[in-house]
Amino acid sequence: MSASFFKIEKLVASLRTLRVLWGYLWNSDKKMRFRLICSVLFNLLGIIASICIPVIFSYIINSFSAHSFTTSEITWFLTLLVAYITVWFLSKIFVCLREIIIFPVMERGIRLLASKLFQHIQLLPFQHHLKRKTGETIGIIETAIQSFPPIVCSIAFALGPLILENLCGFMVISFICGISYSLILLMCLIFYVIITLWAFKRVLRPLRKANFSHLTANSKIVDSLLNFSSVKYFHTYNFEFQKIDDVLSHRERELTYSLIKDQMIRVYQIIILTVSFLLLMLYTGYNLIMNNLSLGEFIMIHTYMLQFAVPLEGFGQIFQTLNQSFVKMERALRVFKVPFEFKNKSIILDPNQPFHIVFDNVWFGYKKEAPILKGISFEILPNQTLAIIGETGSGKSTIVSLLLGFLEPWKGRILINGSDIKDINQESLIGLIGVVPQDVNLFNDTVAHNVLYANMSANKEMLMSAFTAASLKDTIEKFPQGFETIVGERGLQLSGGEKQRIGLARVILRHPKLYIFDEATSSLDLKTEKQIIKNIENISLNASTLIIAHRLSTVAFANQIILLDQGIIKNKDYNTLIKEANSLVT
Repeated sequence: MSASFFKIEKLVASLRTLRVLWGYLWNSDKKMRFRLICSVLFNLLGIIASICIPVIFSYIINSFSAHSFTTSEITWFLTLLVAYITVWFLSKIFVCLREIIIFPVMERGIRLLASKLFQHIQLLPFQHHLKRKTGETIGIIETAIQSFPPIVCSIAFALGPLILENLCGFMVISFICGISYSLILLMCLIFYVIITLWAFKRVLRPLRKANFSHLTANSKIVDSLLNFSSVKYFHTYNFEFQKIDDVLSHRERELTYSLIKDQMIRVYQIIILTVSFLLLMLYTGYNLIMNNLSLGEFIMIHTYMLQFAVPLEGFGQIFQTLNQSFVKMERALRVFKVPFEFKNKSIILDPNQPFHIVFDNVWFGYKKEAPILKGISFEILPNQTLAIIGETGSGKSTIVSLLLGFLEPWKGRILINGSDIKDINQESLIGLIGVVPQDVNLFNDTVAHNVLYANMSANKEMLMSAFTAASLKDTIEKFPQGFETIVGERGLQLSGGEKQRIGLARVILRHPKLYIFDEATSSLDLKTEKQIIKNIENISLNASTLIIAHRLSTVAFANQIILLDQGIIKNKDYNTLIKEANSLVT
């Protein structure tokens, strides 16, 4: 009973996958819907034409067997020849027309699915992206793109038409020659399908393991390439080579075993077809000798058998492709089960209102047994600057993630202009915040593009002003292509200080209501740091500002300074901290 339930559950899961994919195929574009209907129509016409070919050919043979031709019989014979070639042509051209019409529909479906997957992955929770494997994520999107056409084509244009064509053939043979011939063909088909399904059930588990090992190998390779600098710094080439060879070796074993299992299915199928073909030929040959069949009918049945045998051999391949594609697609569609980060929150922040932020007894940690923030409380007053200093791991950057709504506190509240951050629309919140993170991530594009990313509507004058404020203009102008210089993957062609100043320039271009500088000057030399601090002080006059730093010297101008130590605000004597910072600067 449990086994039967498992089969039903798998069938339901497959049908659910088909329903999801159908939504991308039968989309809102009426032109694409019309194309899909036309492709199905051409497919049906192609089936009808292929069914008619053996019948017309049998009439040609019977007409020729008469040995004597009158004028009318010659006309009829020539008409049959023309009809035979015409129907053969139509059977081929309908398939070509079907493919021409369906290509745009298929590619549109792939685009919609891949785009939806990409959007969903981007919107997944912050913590999901912290744990994700880039290579595996890329592999999921690639898998969806590769698996979509085989599933749709196998069911709509291979499996469905194959079954329909066989049923029509059985009806034609039954009508012309008698039901006994159709029963032999039908029993052949049923036995063939049963053996194929049984064999594929046995190969399904190795197939899943092979697919998983392939994704794992892909993930490891991408991870190693992304971290090429670490490999070169520590000269761990042999370790990386061995690691990748190990995962590829595992992939080799799993895939080889899966492919051997697949090929054994072909052996079973060929044996069944051979036995069925032998029985049918003996039976029809006997009836031909006994004059129960005409020569044309004998050839017609023989042609149908060959016409069915070739697609039936392909049935195994169709089912194999379908099985593999379903296994891969299941993994891709599983991404949709992870809920979005953004929820429908009603409160929209007023962009004209100054920011007033309150952390009220906030507790948070990535693991329940290890809290990072332990009941911290502080305020960021409108148009004022708050600085948080502390050692690495004290929870400073976690405060930024909480303030952006990426994480939610276990306990306590974060209030922005009197509203709980849990009820504030995240798009509205982030639209009024500008962040310079500790590690500035850049796109593999131009310097100008990376700065404009913060404000796509900015003009050239605004862009130049941001470059100047970030002390970046003179540096960039020395580059061969100037502001059109490509920064490389993750900005690797720039120095740490240049990347950090680009981060400063783009947040300046954004003109937010709240500036957040998370170790924004850690990669700068002392002279540039002093200039940047002065610039930060100037742009912070008409906005709320949160500065996170290790050194007091970088936050001397702050209106308020707090010391964070192991998730606890240890020192609330702000005047003492400011005096210490001022003494360090002087």
